[in-house]
Amino acid sequence: MYALDEGRVLRRFRSGRSAEHEARVMRWLAAQGYPVPVVHEATGPDLVMERLHGPTMSEALRRRRGESRHTARCSAGCTASCTN
Repeated sequence: MYALDEGRVLRRFRSGRSAEHEARVMRWLAAQGYPVPVVHEATGPDLVMERLHGPTMSEALRRRRGESRHTARCSAGCTASCTN
C-alpha cells in the first residue's frame, strides 16, 4: 500500500494479477452498506482507492469475534455475487 496523497492510496498486486476483481468486491460491499474505501480506479495490477484512517480490517475482525458467522456469510455472498 502506497500513499499517493492525503486522500488516496495505491495498492499494487506484486504478482501482476488484475485488480479488477478486488475493485468489484469492494464496490459490491459498498452497495451492501459496508464501510469500505471508495475505488477510484483499477487498472492492471493497480488499485487506487480512498485513504481511510482507523483500524485495519483484521484488527476490526479480531475485536468482533462473536460476529464471525456474519463475516463468513458476507464473504460467501460477496464471492458469489462477484463471480456471477
